[in-house]
Amino acid sequence: MSVKASLSLLVGLFLVVPGCGQQQDVKFETASDSFAEAKQAIEQGDTAKAFAALTKSLDTLPTVTVYLERAKLYAADGKQEEALQDCKAALELRPDNQDAKWLLAELEKPTEKRFKGNNQNPPSSFGK
Repeated sequence: MSVKASLSLLVGLFLVVPGCGQQQDVKFETASDSFAEAKQAIEQGDTAKAFAALTKSLDTLPTVTVYLERAKLYAADGKQEEALQDCKAALELRPDNQDAKWLLAELEKPTEKRFKGNNQNPPSSFGK
């Protein structure tokens, strides 16, 4: 399975798309393509391109997955407030999302105490 197909599937699993129709399909495809572009840019170390692609994806179709990905990128870039805002935006979309709650809690800690012990990985990674 190609990276684009894998990422499209991943994004699709986290989306709850109201309604149906061609316009929504176009939005999904555009957001999915942008997310795939961002993941590739992250792998290549091109954070500027990754930020731009994640923002485009969110502007097209906001999802928890993309907000959290951008929050992690902001945090790694030292942009604490932006990272916290993205976590909160993710929770506005899905207040019950455990990964968003986890990331927000970790980012609210002092940098040297983040991602330690049982909090190294998001809840969704348990059992994998």
